[in-house]
Amino acid sequence: MVDVSNKTVAAMLVLSIVFSLGITLFALNRMQAIAVGHPISGLAVSGTSQTNLTIQSMASLVFRNNSVQFGVGYTNTSATSNCWMNTTGGRSGGATLQHICVNFTAPANQGLILENNGNRNLTVTLNSSMNATTFINGSTPGPANFSWSIDNSEANTCATLNLGQYENFTTVNNSGVGNNICTNMGFVDTNNTMRIDFLVSIPADALAGTRQATLTATGTEI
Repeated sequence: MVDVSNKTVAAMLVLSIVFSLGITLFALNRMQAIAVGHPISGLAVSGTSQTNLTIQSMASLVFRNNSVQFGVGYTNTSATSNCWMNTTGGRSGGATLQHICVNFTAPANQGLILENNGNRNLTVTLNSSMNATTFINGSTPGPANFSWSIDNSEANTCATLNLGQYENFTTVNNSGVGNNICTNMGFVDTNNTMRIDFLVSIPADALAGTRQATLTATGTEI
């Protein structure tokens, strides 16, 4: 076995220490480089995104049912009063309708239903293309009558109704824009419909022929 001098051992120890220090410094420098290029942090990060939509303002009116039919018939010429019928089930002579109104149908609960199907409150006007004279005509035994009444089909649809309410009939208006029937018609689903009922009174001398009146409802956004 080769003897190693104390000087050699010392040199070897020094070299060993220097080598260890070199490895340590190299490792520290490497970790610093990693830290600079890829910092390690415990802070939270966040991002943002957006979801967009646009709500349209829509003023819209629609008739849920758009026809009222009184059928085909005539007024008994021996009657002392006109044949009258309305869409709430009323009629001349009650159960003896056929004694005055021959063959006509007296519709019950068949008024027009007007719905605000938009998303804005509306002021509503109602106009007819005909009045009693042009729609029915005649004068014997009494003058012709063509009238309407307005009511809430759903509660609180219109706080103030401006026309004759249920069975309180008012003569149909066929001039200009017609009648302002509601100043603030709501649009909420359970409070957005009105009912329009009609009354006709037909004299015995009314001119024969098919009659048709067109009703126009106009809504203006409030």
